[in-house]
Amino acid sequence: MFSLFKRKNKPVFYFVGQEPKERINNFILEFIKPIFDKREFQFKEGSFNFFKSGNSFKQEVFFKRSSYNLKDKVIRFDPIFCLFDLEYEKWYKSFYKKKTDDYCLFWSSGGHIANWDKQFIDNIWYDLAAVDNDILIKIITRNIENIALPNLERLSNREIAFETLRQTSFNICAILFDYCIIENNKEKARLIIEDFEYYLNSDFKDQYQGLIEKYEIRKHLFKNWA
Repeated sequence: MFSLFKRKNKPVFYFVGQEPKERINNFILEFIKPIFDKREFQFKEGSFNFFKSGNSFKQEVFFKRSSYNLKDKVIRFDPIFCLFDLEYEKWYKSFYKKKTDDYCLFWSSGGHIANWDKQFIDNIWYDLAAVDNDILIKIITRNIENIALPNLERLSNREIAFETLRQTSFNICAILFDYCIIENNKEKARLIIEDFEYYLNSDFKDQYQGLIEKYEIRKHLFKNWA
């Protein structure tokens, strides 16, 4: 006698039995890496990240692993997308006469990027032990290919980056002010000084103490702008 109910397909899980780090790595190499290969990203095996340099910008993607991963029980990871302005790093050294480690223009977990499909994200994590892996492959690859990588490409332009990233994070104020120096655009610089002061006078000003020195330097430069 035939069942009146259609049997559900059994969930698919790849690389079962492997240690969490190895399982995540193999999942990425097998199913995610082809997206980056198609877009001419390079793969660095030691740090297990993907990167692409063009003009003055470097795009970088890596995969954060949960410290609570447990073999075949919890296999969590989070894709992270970064954009660095390499020419700005050189300009900073020439202008300020010192090196800077602060030339990251954009840094975001996948789930925090606008229009990213957040299905099956638990907090910030995807879990290979909890969700059908074929479903995760479709969602993650679609998000990376259609949302995250085009976003990095779009931001790899200083004018677009200025308009898009302004007021999204207090961390970006110093870089955006310096962009105004490079462009010799005092009116835009005034906007960034106002952004600095907004953060430093907000109810959360204690979180922004690291901004004070950067603000004082840029405020002096703005005051003496010819």
